[in-house]
Amino acid sequence: MTANANALHTLGLDRSLALPVGAQLRGQIEYGIATGEIPRGTRLPSVRELAGALGSSPATVAQVYKELGEQGLVESRRGHGTFVPDRLPPSEGLESMVALRRAVDALFESAEQLGVSRVAAAEAVALRASQPARAAAGLRLLFVGVYDDASEGYAAAIRGALSADDTIDWTTFERLRRTARPPDGIDVFLTIANREAELRRLVGGGAPVVSLTFIPSRETRTRLAQLTADARVLAVSDIPQFLPTLQRAVARFAPHLADVAGGLSDSPGLERQLRSCTTVVYGTGTTGVLGRVPPEVDAFEFRFEPDAHSIAALLLPTLEGVRSGRAHEETP
Repeated sequence: MTANANALHTLGLDRSLALPVGAQLRGQIEYGIATGEIPRGTRLPSVRELAGALGSSPATVAQVYKELGEQGLVESRRGHGTFVPDRLPPSEGLESMVALRRAVDALFESAEQLGVSRVAAAEAVALRASQPARAAAGLRLLFVGVYDDASEGYAAAIRGALSADDTIDWTTFERLRRTARPPDGIDVFLTIANREAELRRLVGGGAPVVSLTFIPSRETRTRLAQLTADARVLAVSDIPQFLPTLQRAVARFAPHLADVAGGLSDSPGLERQLRSCTTVVYGTGTTGVLGRVPPEVDAFEFRFEPDAHSIAALLLPTLEGVRSGRAHEETP
């Protein structure tokens, strides 16, 4: 189990921002869950522990935990604390074996109705198991994100890990909410970790929903590492609660910088901040700020990419499970 000290390490507050402490804290925990910095199964600090570490009110921390719990991002376990839930239930293997046993019993019943003994049926199963598996049709995946460009890029990155016959498309939560029902024929839905509960509500209980974790892209990390120590960096976001997280992420990959200032895209003082910096790092979806950046100021997006470990550990096993289920249904 991940120690709660790791969760504390990822959290911090910027008192200079005109942004409520609760909004900052909630945004950072959501971000940590989405990117895997706060892994599944992590025990979060207690309300009093976190409030003391951040110099905040216990009531504020308790309210943040309550709101995150309503989203399904954290869960309270009586006598044990608050955790980021594991979405793979421990009984899954047992349930699979029970389902397999029922399938075997059904096979034997069918064999008896055909006048075939259990021994002969078992021999037929063994013979089939020794033969190559039938080629299965490719699976259809749909990634559901927040912003068009980012969602398209994430889908393209995931495509490289799929089988040749699989296909992946993308859409946004906004578009999905406007439709009367989810698209037909989707075998697996994908999204970011902090939006999994919302996506499950939108698509219902049909196809599996897999949430992946995301890490800063290689290009983002490279550009941050290449900044000179005297660079005056301004982190800009459209979303107030994620601005402190963006600042901390920039500082994490450019630790040689003396300071990373923060600005909101709709702040009245942003023009002055843009004129006084040498580099702008803007959050995904904040592309509108580019038209206001002076020509002499460098600007680039803090872009993310799907974590390869998340794809291997969460997505690929899900796809194999769907393929196995389909093959079983198609077996005459």
